[in-house]
Amino acid sequence: MLTKEGCRRRVGRLRDWCHSQDVDLAVISHDREIYYFSSFLRKPFGWLTTRLAIWACAAGGETLLLCSESERRTAADVLADHVVTYKDYSIEGTTQTFLEHALPALREALQRLRLPVRRIALEKRYAQVALQEALAALYPGAQFVDAAEPVLGMRKRKDPDEVVALRKTAGLSGFCYMTAGDAIEPGRKDIDIYAACYEAYVRKMGEYVTFAGDYLAGEDTVKVTGGPSGRLLEPGQTMILDLWIDPYGYWADNARTFIVGPRPSRDQERLYDLAITAIQHGEKCLVPGARGSGIYDEVRGVFDREGMAAHFPGHAGHGLGLSPHEAPLFIPGSTDVVEEGDVVTLEPGLYVPGIGGVRCEDNYVITAGGPKRLTDFERKIRWYKE
Repeated sequence: MLTKEGCRRRVGRLRDWCHSQDVDLAVISHDREIYYFSSFLRKPFGWLTTRLAIWACAAGGETLLLCSESERRTAADVLADHVVTYKDYSIEGTTQTFLEHALPALREALQRLRLPVRRIALEKRYAQVALQEALAALYPGAQFVDAAEPVLGMRKRKDPDEVVALRKTAGLSGFCYMTAGDAIEPGRKDIDIYAACYEAYVRKMGEYVTFAGDYLAGEDTVKVTGGPSGRLLEPGQTMILDLWIDPYGYWADNARTFIVGPRPSRDQERLYDLAITAIQHGEKCLVPGARGSGIYDEVRGVFDREGMAAHFPGHAGHGLGLSPHEAPLFIPGSTDVVEEGDVVTLEPGLYVPGIGGVRCEDNYVITAGGPKRLTDFERKIRWYKE
């Protein structure tokens, strides 16, 4: 999904940072950040995710991707000058793959490049101890610099190919909500709705997918978050679906509220109307230069003026990208500033015992002229057999 052109731009930003810090070699070990710079995307597949992938960028320009032999096909068209593999399955050796099986291949590949390395950048919150030790042995006396926060900062503003991935993912969320609307009815269980959405999503994608989120019904909705629990759906209940999917490496995170039964009660309609009003107020603040804390205050203010703020216990939204929650964060203590190119979510909700919980959540890309919605499916509260 990510393009080589987009990856080259991001690699250019990484190289600029390396030059500014006098770094000779940057070594990236977080799977999603390897994807960010190279377009090498690992799909979910159980124990395969325990294998190591490394992407390295030399200050002089050369790039290197290390991955397992079984992933060579995935690495066929990535942005890397050198693709190096290690044996991850051998009945003569081992069918267990650990870091030590990959490091010799990395060491040999770096030795062939003959790089003069004095300073090495690692993402210290992700890099394994053995990786740092191997690099220290290969480059005695080299200093290590932490690249975790600088790379996280680069990720905040999205490039066009990233926005395309996020827009396509948001569209798939809408497909899942339409599936849920057809499946929700009294007498079924919340797990049945999850299963119906999962099946439809897997069949549409035709491959392994991750599929999670909130599937809450009845009094469970006032818990704000949680997966299906086997609760029976009864007429008159609200049901919150908040889907988290990442088929193209980037997370969509949005929500809709449904009614189990003929139509919402007057109290339920009032709660949902307030949530929609809050999201509309928040949208007006989604402009470059706005502070995350100010956006939270604007959303909460809608509920405060109606005496309902005590039923809004969570955040008002956050950034989206390679992780489900990224800067800017819309919480009271946030110092984050919204910038053009950010992709964010707004998710006001109210959770009232005896009435139920409601939430509406949409995703946006920030432009100079204001926010552009990525979630173009309907917001209205839906009910059974409408």
